[in-house]
Order: sequence, then structure tokens, then C-alpha cells
Amino acid sequence: MNLRLLTIALLVPAVASFAQTGDLDRKIEAAGNLYRQGKAELALKQFQTLLTSNPQNPDILGWIGFLHLRANRPKDAVGFLEQAYTFRPKDVEIAINLGNAYKSLNQYDKALAKYQTVERLLPRMFEPHYNSGTIWLAKSNWPQAIDEFNQAVALKPDDPFVLNNLGFAYEANKNREQAVRYYKQASDLRKTNKVLARNAGINLVRLRRFTEAIEYLERAGRDEVAVEMALGDAYTKVGRLKDALSLYETIKDPNARTLTFWFNVGVLRSELKDDSGAEQAYRKALELSPNDLDSLNNLGLLLFRIGSAQEALTILEKYAGLNSRSVTAKVNWGAAAAKAGDTRRAIVAWKYALKEDPGRVPLRLDLANLLWQVGEYAQAQAHYEQVIASEPQNSEALNGMGICHLRQGKLAAAEAAFRSCIAFSPKFMPGYNNLAIVLERGHQTAEAINVLTAALKIEPGNAEIQRNLNRLRSDG
Repeated sequence: MNLRLLTIALLVPAVASFAQTGDLDRKIEAAGNLYRQGKAELALKQFQTLLTSNPQNPDILGWIGFLHLRANRPKDAVGFLEQAYTFRPKDVEIAINLGNAYKSLNQYDKALAKYQTVERLLPRMFEPHYNSGTIWLAKSNWPQAIDEFNQAVALKPDDPFVLNNLGFAYEANKNREQAVRYYKQASDLRKTNKVLARNAGINLVRLRRFTEAIEYLERAGRDEVAVEMALGDAYTKVGRLKDALSLYETIKDPNARTLTFWFNVGVLRSELKDDSGAEQAYRKALELSPNDLDSLNNLGLLLFRIGSAQEALTILEKYAGLNSRSVTAKVNWGAAAAKAGDTRRAIVAWKYALKEDPGRVPLRLDLANLLWQVGEYAQAQAHYEQVIASEPQNSEALNGMGICHLRQGKLAAAEAAFRSCIAFSPKFMPGYNNLAIVLERGHQTAEAINVLTAALKIEPGNAEIQRNLNRLRSDG
């Protein structure tokens, strides 16, 4: 399953109010209170009015910059904050806000410089490390991001957003085990936050820790297709097939109806013995992607199993053509052809398969039997001989060799092959029948009767053995 990670929201620390005394200070405090009451634009107007008569007041400049920044106007904010910082370079709030303004304008080096200033002024403050970490993420410098977030975590170990971003940095740095560690901690601290739960759950699925993943994915809710698909995958992997299928079939988002969705539904329905439902799902998948190998293979095998041999042949032949390097694809193509009665095509498919993988003894035996059926006796015998060379006690191959010898009138060789056949597999009834035929042709009728009598003791209900025994007795 191909899953994507959501972009994680990054926090901007709030700025403390600017404490004042005196008449101007009371006016600044009153304007600040307007902001605290949710009247940010009115507060901004008040500060702008105050700035007219107090153009170099760092508190007023700082507040105006802050209010522009909070209103997502970093271009407007940066000039005021730079002036405020000139007058008060050791003011932590001004430095942080100026850093945030630079960061919003993608002026990362300037932002980092301001955050480093704050780190020197207040070494125990986590915000500058956190914000620096977000910049290193934006610059794709994962080790630096990890270092800053680790420092932030050391200062504020119970902040779920710091932990989450540390997890994100580790994930970007290809260390998913560490990423999951921090994603889980973040989600456990803020269980109602779906994004935190999602990040933990999806990465646990990627680590194939499906049982753990389920808790977090269920916590993440049903608001996103990627989460639903990951949860369905986790349910499937732990054997909760009915839960997985129920989840898939209740996904409402039409964007979920992807190739992967229908393929997964097909697999689940098939596992739950719903052949018609599985067939429908695989066909939906192929409507979206007619050459999808997995869907072609599964639909072909399903049709083969339920007896739709001709269509199974068409699909599995296409699959084998598209997946030309797969020996198994050729084997299944041949099996479908044989079941559909297209013996010649089955022979072609199996010859291709054996050319690429000569060691498939059962397949070679099947090919030998087919060759015999179509009258290719010499080829059939050659393949029987190869099977026996690999498996000297293979009763079916010995039986085939015996038939080849019998056809050529080599009664002694045929008898030896059939006797070896039943010696290695005493319950292989065709060997008894064929041995009796050889003995009859060699005028050893009594011995043939003994062979068939022995066979009936092993399998009393064998109609063909009984019929041949009755014939020999009546002829005798």
C-alpha cells in the first residue's frame, strides 16, 4: 500500500505582553488589552496612533510588528520589528517575533541568527530550538533539525508538537524506528489530535508493526483515505478480515476507489469465500488499470478455480505476456490452457516455463503427459526420462515410461517400469492395470490375475481394476 505523510502543522510561540508604567505606558497597556479581548485590528490602530507621537518607542514598534505577524502580514511586520530590535536587542519577545517574521518570508539565515540570539539570552527556553528545527526541516537539513528538536525536547519533554516534529525529522532522515518512537509519544500525550495519531499509525504500518498501528489509526479517525486504507491493511495483516472488508466497503470518499482499493477488496472477499464479490472487485481494478499484473493474476486464478477456464486462459495468457520474466505466470497460463482443452497452447506455455526453470519436476511430468495425449510420443518419453533422472522413485513418471515401452513392444522394459512403479507407490492403481496388460500380452494371464487381485485388496472399490480382473477370469 502506498501511503503518504501529511504535512505537520508547525507552531509559532505566543509573545508575552509588554509591561508598562506611566501615562504612555497605560495607553500601551490599554491597546494591548484590546488585542487580548480579540480586537486585534482595533488594537493595531491604537498602536499606530501612539506611534505617530512616539516613533522610536520599542514597545509600540514591537506590538505593531507582532500584530502584523499575527495577522499573517510578515512583510508589514518585519520593518517595525527590526526597528524595535535596534532599540532593544536583548528583548527576547522582539527577537523571537523578528525571527518568526524572517522565517515567514523564507529568510532563513536571518531567522536562525535571531533564534540563536534568544538561545544565548535564555538557554532554558525551548522555542528558539523548536523554531530553528522547523527551519532546518524547510532547508532539508535533517541532522540539524534532529539536533534542534532534541534540544527542544530536553527542555520541554511533554510537548506533543515538539515530539511530533522530532519524529518527522527522524523519518525524513530514514530512521523510521526513532520516528515512530516520538510519533507515539506525541500521540499518547494528545490523544484527541488526529494528525499526531495518523503519523504514528501510518509509520507503524510501514514498519509492519500492525497490531500497534491499529490503536493509533483508530484514534486518527475516518477523515482521510490514507488512514482508512492503512487501517484496512493493518486489520488484514493481523487476520481481522471481516473488520478490514467492512472498513473498505464503508469508505465514503470517492477518491478511495483506486486500483489499490479494489484490489484489496478483491483479496479480502476472496479470503472470505465471496468469489463473485472478489471477481467484481478485480474487474473494477482492471477497469482502472487494464494491465495491472496483480489484478490480472488474481482474477485469472479465481476464474480458473471456479471453472471459467476459457476466460481464465485469456487473462492468464495476457498476464504471462506482460510478466514475461515470471515462470509461475507461464505455468498458470499452461494450466488454464490445459483446463480449457487447448492442449497445444498448454504445451507451448509449459515448454517456455521449463526452458527458464528446468528443475520443475512436477511441471515436466505434466508436460510429458500432455505430449503423450497429443501423440508426441518421443518427446513425452524424453521428458519422462528426465523426471526419472531427477526422481528415480516417481511412480507417475515410471508409469509413463512403461506406457512408452509398451507402445514400442518392449514388454520386458515395460514390465520393469510398472513393477518399479507399484513397488515405490503400492496405492498407485494405474500401475497395476498396466502391469496386468503387459503380463497378459506376454501370455502370463495367471500372473496378471494375481496382480489385479492384489490391487483390489489395497483398493477394493476400484471399478476399473475389478472390470479388468473379471475380463481376465472370464477369458481364462
